[in-house]
Amino acid sequence: MKTIVRSALMAGSVAALSACGVIHPEAFDREAMTPPAPASASATPFQRSLHQGYSSFGGWEYQQADFRDAAYFWHKAKASGAGRNVPPTNPSERKIANNFLTELNPAYSRLTSALAGPDALNAWAIPRSTAQVYYDCWAEQAEEGHQP
Repeated sequence: MKTIVRSALMAGSVAALSACGVIHPEAFDREAMTPPAPASASATPFQRSLHQGYSSFGGWEYQQADFRDAAYFWHKAKASGAGRNVPPTNPSERKIANNFLTELNPAYSRLTSALAGPDALNAWAIPRSTAQVYYDCWAEQAEEGHQP
């Protein structure tokens, strides 16, 4: 009987320790896992559109149990919704395979050029913010590397 109990405890310990590799600390961060509040009235149309797009992608990642990326997108949503400028994800911020960087790096350069300048974020705010959000999603998916 002692052997059975000892074996069961050992198996349970091994299972618990192996689970540590799949537990995401972000899942326990209440602030990071709280969806963004609505954008403030002081946010520009560009920032409100970023807020909406990042909120949506954060929710999608949360539903997929990708808590790290949900927190990442929700953080960007909260910042843009508060009226702060949020740049697109630089590919160097993520661990992206070289085969994806051949497309992402030039796209990042084109996007940052399109977003530069004093009036760039006021003119065509929604299409430009949509491009930024989709670019960030593209970079996140490229980092995962398992979806075409």
